[in-house]
Amino acid sequence: MLRTYPNTVAAWRDRFIEAGFAGIGVIAPGRGRKPEIEPATVEAIVHDTLHTVPDDGSTCWSTRSLGAKHGVGKDTVARIWKARNLRP
Repeated sequence: MLRTYPNTVAAWRDRFIEAGFAGIGVIAPGRGRKPEIEPATVEAIVHDTLHTVPDDGSTCWSTRSLGAKHGVGKDTVARIWKARNLRP
């Protein structure tokens, strides 16, 4: 027993009728959480990572120092670096 609501099953049927097997398990465009950080900020973080050094005399950026410079959290910087395969 799947314990699924009838409305959910009806939506699955409609999607199958519309797209066949190819439509099963595919997330529709525009769904999901929207990015909260501006693309310009992401590009600035990537640029600073690759082309600048911190003003405090360090040899490379940390997630905390770069996040503080751009007004974002350390985890945001870490996600940007991971998505682009960057290392400080």
